[in-house]
Amino acid sequence: MKLLLIATTLLISLGAQAHLGTTETSAKDKCSYDSMLAGGDDTPWPWGHEGRFPWLSIQGVWVPMDGDCNSLFVFKTQSVEGQNRVVQIVQYDPTSCQKLAWGVGVESERVIRASMVSKDGKSFDLTIRSFDESSMGGLLSAMSVRRNVVVISMYPKGDWERRMSYQLQKVTNVPVMLCDSKVPVF
Repeated sequence: MKLLLIATTLLISLGAQAHLGTTETSAKDKCSYDSMLAGGDDTPWPWGHEGRFPWLSIQGVWVPMDGDCNSLFVFKTQSVEGQNRVVQIVQYDPTSCQKLAWGVGVESERVIRASMVSKDGKSFDLTIRSFDESSMGGLLSAMSVRRNVVVISMYPKGDWERRMSYQLQKVTNVPVMLCDSKVPVF
């Protein structure tokens, strides 16, 4: 099983690199935080029609379905008695196994809102949303067969209009960095 996960990760990262036309690990990652993000999603996501957040299934490793995003996201949930649930987030490069950003998010109005810090010390905002696939209309890819569609958006602090959003697909339920499970994630 572990070999299957490693092979899947390698295929994803190699496919993303081939799509970008490079095999170097220093290739510009389209979904790494950059204060110059142009934003303006091309996909008309149904903002404001978020479903109940899937707390029971969000924990694990997720990959953006857009070939321009060569990152994996690790989500680890925590419940604090009497308080909101919290999700710890790590964004990393599966090729170099380098952490790109990390942060913590809480749910507000069916949306996880997180404050992230990049490896360069720059902060940015990140949201995680879940939509029922019936609200997505024709936006679903052929690969999507689940009832919930999970979308992540990254944008400069307080500047929602400059966001970049990606539909995510779950790789595994285990919240570890797939490139090296010995590297502590959190």
